[in-house]
Amino acid sequence: MKKIISLFVLVVMLLMVVSGCSSKESQDSVANEAAYDRGATTAQKSDEVKLTFGEATGYTSQEEAKEEPKEESATSDNSDGQEENTEKSLGDEPKLIITRYYDIETLDYERSTQFIEEQVKHLDGYIEHSEIEGGSINNQYGYRSAYYKVRIPKGKEDVFVERLGDIGVITNKREEAEDVTLEYYDMESRLHTKEVQQERLLAILDEADDLEAIIKLEKELAEVTYEIDSMTSQLKRWDNLIDYTTLYISLHEVQEVTEVVFNPSLGDKISKTFQGSIEALKSLAEGLLLLTVGAIPFIIILGILAAFIIPIWKKNRKKIHLNKKKDDEE
Repeated sequence: MKKIISLFVLVVMLLMVVSGCSSKESQDSVANEAAYDRGATTAQKSDEVKLTFGEATGYTSQEEAKEEPKEESATSDNSDGQEENTEKSLGDEPKLIITRYYDIETLDYERSTQFIEEQVKHLDGYIEHSEIEGGSINNQYGYRSAYYKVRIPKGKEDVFVERLGDIGVITNKREEAEDVTLEYYDMESRLHTKEVQQERLLAILDEADDLEAIIKLEKELAEVTYEIDSMTSQLKRWDNLIDYTTLYISLHEVQEVTEVVFNPSLGDKISKTFQGSIEALKSLAEGLLLLTVGAIPFIIILGILAAFIIPIWKKNRKKIHLNKKKDDEE
């Protein structure tokens, strides 16, 4: 009996030992699997962090780094080409039409007009229009005036204006500039297009055999030629206006030149106003005197007529009065 109990206890102990070993192995395997899973997850997260860092910092590989400058270079080349075309289309300098206006007072009218004409020729310019007014019945002082429209080559107009100060006093000046840059180069571009079209039409016309086609081509060619001539004429007109500065000069003969004061003070303004009032009074007195002198012939004629008419009128009046008195007595 004791042997059986001992054997049973031994079997139970062996079973307990075996179950303990198996449980330990399963725990170790579970721990290893958990450790493996944690390592894989950590590695995956590390890769994600590295990718995120590369994207955030803009890091690229060497091959990508080599390709990107090429793209930037191509982009810069395109932009440079566009800028170059834009610069070519706009030209090297603006196209400006300059017009100037000058009022000049002079004491020596003959010398001044001769000087202007000589200087225009000397500076390779020309007088487009001139008008000279002498003393007339409408000009009570007998002073003369001259008006010029002068064309001076661009770059020489300042020299001409500087020399104008030698003949008198410039009392007023004004300058205008008309910018035709866009219109000029736009028409120049359209002219080039029409010339290319003309060349193509001529080439097609040389190879055409059909009469109807030839007539249509000649008609279209005539229209293109007309447009080319019109645009060429306009460009030449602009070239002339741009290359030559236009100056309008009004020259006036005076007895005393006006003193030009820039930025006048209050005293200068008061003095000028007072002088203007005195001049106005003088002009009014002279006007009344001239009116009186001009009326003298009419006064004489009216006096002669009155000398004849008044006695006759008095005599007739007296006769009428006597006849009326006789009629009252009767």
